[in-house]
Amino acid sequence: MKQDRCNKKGSKGVFGICPKTCYGYMRNIESVLNRKLNILVPDSMDGYTAITFLRYGHNVDCYEKDNFLLYGGINDSFHTIGFNQKILNERLQSLVNINEDNYYETKVEKQYDFVYSYRSLHLERNKHLSLKKKVKKLLSSVKTNGYLYIFYYMADNNSDYTNYPENQYFIPCEMKSYFDLNDWEIIYSIENHKRNHKAHPFNKVDHFHKVGTIFARKKNNRRKLIYRYIYTIK
Repeated sequence: MKQDRCNKKGSKGVFGICPKTCYGYMRNIESVLNRKLNILVPDSMDGYTAITFLRYGHNVDCYEKDNFLLYGGINDSFHTIGFNQKILNERLQSLVNINEDNYYETKVEKQYDFVYSYRSLHLERNKHLSLKKKVKKLLSSVKTNGYLYIFYYMADNNSDYTNYPENQYFIPCEMKSYFDLNDWEIIYSIENHKRNHKAHPFNKVDHFHKVGTIFARKKNNRRKLIYRYIYTIK
């Protein structure tokens, strides 16, 4: 039996093995669009999810500023060789573009077939920006007929703004409120399920998070506008 390239030997980073959603959504979108994808990964860490996309031959733009995650080293007793070295080891340089910037603070005009945001919106480096601004930034990076997947953290206590700052943790139904349903089709959404996380850099004890996920497609409204225009002329 062939080993799944998502979880093959050597793919595990300091945040664990990439989630199976990374593989599943990628393969589904690839089959719908019938071509290789242009993918955006904000806060790509040490290649936690981006490496999987690259192994399947997709073109990936990544954003990551942390030197430990990019170039390797030790943090809280966790070791990584770094995203850059992983790419060199697997000869994936031709498929990836790594921007050493904060995606949410950078002007990004390019749009993508698939935007995959995993554990990005809650990060300390992004806490000075509102959740609405960060989500809208992700929405703006999706092509017409493109797809967006977001895995995000939720407040375990909606009244506790000390442990769950409003710029980092969502409350129920907040995520959906940022999607205009005239422009977006929400394919899948689930909230308030708890997930255990092993210790990792920046949080060196085992812990849990209440999380949510959303998967959506950006609609093509151009055809509707053309039909309205023709109808008006008649």
